[in-house]
Amino acid sequence: MIRQRGAITTQPGHVIDFMATFLDVAGAGYPSQFQGRRPLPVEGKSLLPIFQGHEREAHEVLCWSVPQHDAIRMGRWKAVRPRKGGPWQLFDLQSDGTETSDLAQREPERVKELASRFEAWLKRVEEK
Repeated sequence: MIRQRGAITTQPGHVIDFMATFLDVAGAGYPSQFQGRRPLPVEGKSLLPIFQGHEREAHEVLCWSVPQHDAIRMGRWKAVRPRKGGPWQLFDLQSDGTETSDLAQREPERVKELASRFEAWLKRVEEK
């Protein structure tokens, strides 16, 4: 399946893409019902096109929350905040891939937009 062994891609992937990838590789569908329940839909996108050396449609937004921080990535922008509270930091991943220059003070509207989208995601996933 992997055509370009040892190659590096700049196409973002996320842990949510694993299920979609496994289904794609297996040629299997995702059930709409299982043992009388309706499973949550797959939110990931298959990584198979990337493994085969192709481009795939990127995620519009990726959000995650881990014990130390909350984060959102949208295109070239990534915002991070401590999980226990505090201000969002903003990074331009295209020009600062190591996330060393916090641009939150220079881009308050972008921070506000990303924070709003993160809160909407968090509300949706906490309801599940």
